[in-house]
Amino acid sequence: MTTGWSTEESTPAYPGRVFPIRRMTLGEVLGGGFSMLRHAPKAVIGVPFVAGMISFLLSMLVFTMTPSGNILRLMYDPMAFEDEELLYSVFTSLAFWLGLIVVSVVQYFVLAVAYSLVALPTLRAAYGYRTSFTQTLRLRSGRLGWLVLHLLLLSILVMVLGAAVFVLVLLLAVATFGIGLILVLPGALLLGAWITAGLMYAPIVLLVEDRGPFAAMARSWRLNRGRWWINIGTVALIYLMTFVMVMIASMPIGIISVIGGEMAMASPDGGTTMSMVLFTLASFFDSAVSAVFLGLVGALVTVMYLNCRIHQESLDVALLTVAEGAVDDGTVIPASVQHLGQPTAAAPQWHGPPAGGDHWGGHQPTAGQSPYGQAPYGQNPSGQAPYGQNPSGQAPYGQNPYGQAPYGQNPYGQAHHGQNPYGQSPQDPSRPGHPPRPDGPGSGPDFGQPR
Repeated sequence: MTTGWSTEESTPAYPGRVFPIRRMTLGEVLGGGFSMLRHAPKAVIGVPFVAGMISFLLSMLVFTMTPSGNILRLMYDPMAFEDEELLYSVFTSLAFWLGLIVVSVVQYFVLAVAYSLVALPTLRAAYGYRTSFTQTLRLRSGRLGWLVLHLLLLSILVMVLGAAVFVLVLLLAVATFGIGLILVLPGALLLGAWITAGLMYAPIVLLVEDRGPFAAMARSWRLNRGRWWINIGTVALIYLMTFVMVMIASMPIGIISVIGGEMAMASPDGGTTMSMVLFTLASFFDSAVSAVFLGLVGALVTVMYLNCRIHQESLDVALLTVAEGAVDDGTVIPASVQHLGQPTAAAPQWHGPPAGGDHWGGHQPTAGQSPYGQAPYGQNPSGQAPYGQNPSGQAPYGQNPYGQAPYGQNPYGQAHHGQNPYGQSPQDPSRPGHPPRPDGPGSGPDFGQPR
């Protein structure tokens, strides 16, 4: 079977090939993110790399279209800071700073969109599907406008919160003569990690669950319920790992920049040409390295998103059920609303579309029907009797089945404890109510008395 998305035959689903479809440990989450670099490099690395190259070209455009020679001298020549005229010309260059602000905003949106799109190949990898570069761009092209709007609103929200926290920290530092910073700075870092963990799933939700910008933020916040500290710690670990790896990867270009800076200071033209060469190399290298780690972080966060839904909604049951006999037509995004319908708080197995309906990839529950094949609230699936009634005609609690006598009465007509079965024992005429005394040795009035 072929479609317009691919010239290859449809691929059957292999759930768990890249990362397990069940509740994952921290090691499995990290392993799943790193596995995506090998499973779908054209999408996970290629899309962020192209975004990084666009960012690099925009930076070069600013530095070539504006008088930026003095800026480059300040970047690579420490002695240039002693030139007051040079400093004045740099800080009063309105064209340069305006162009830099515009380019920075565009770079942010380009990189943020690329980061968000990494969720698509990662979700498809839940079934072992591979995703190409162009396929990643087209799978959710209709949601890109909403994604940009969401990123804009999210940026405004983060800037407002950041400004409020900065003012609070500044006031507290002034009021306590700097002593309060010992407590405020760790608290501010924890607040930043908390907000990051609370909102990091919002772009994924907007793309795959077809929610609006604010609904996506609320949904992202709810997905952390019961896992706040785990997710905050995981986010902190991811960014710490990324920071260390970027620092190690940037060491070669750092050494080149130091050597080039020494050469620039000794250059007869003031180091402008050498500074431009160094800036070009450093910008290209930073863009390439950032692309790899941007894709890695996007894949890790997407695996965390799946793990949260597995914990809250039993998503693994639905994914594994639908995967039976499923094939990839190039448009399937596991866990999306087109794939499983709108999620609920808890979901049992999804039993597939009705006979003669659309294929499983496009099934959506109808009004009044719970997604994933769940019976409506108040009705028990599979014909089971409601709570409080015993199935299969069994007697209610407190009554013995099979006609047995209640507790305290012996079944089958047997006598109570202390009564002789199969007839009563004879009684002693001289002692009514007592059995006759035995005859023979050991009998008599001294029976049982010490001798």
